Amino acid sequence: GGEAFVERFSVAMNDDFGTPEACAVLFDMVREINRLRDSDLDAAAGLAARLRELGDVLGVLQLEADDFLRAGAEGKVDAAEVEALIQARLQA
Repeated sequence: GGEAFVERFSVAMNDDFGTPEACAVLFDMVREINRLRDSDLDAAAGLAARLRELGDVLGVLQLEADDFLRAGAEGKVDAAEVEALIQARLQA
């Protein structure tokens, strides 16, 4: 799964290393993982693994997919916090 996200990410990176759009794709993937976790844990885990692969390209999200989901099981990823971190990174 996640081919549409991979395509968007690849287009962004091929467009003069478009990290703002690439980060937006990762953010969208986190939201989708959170949504899937309630209904299809296997799909969420698969998408989390794909998220890590894409994150590795940017040197982020170094946790294993299972660790990522386990951490999220204690409390969903805070989308507002992720967005704030992305904005802080873009401004840096």
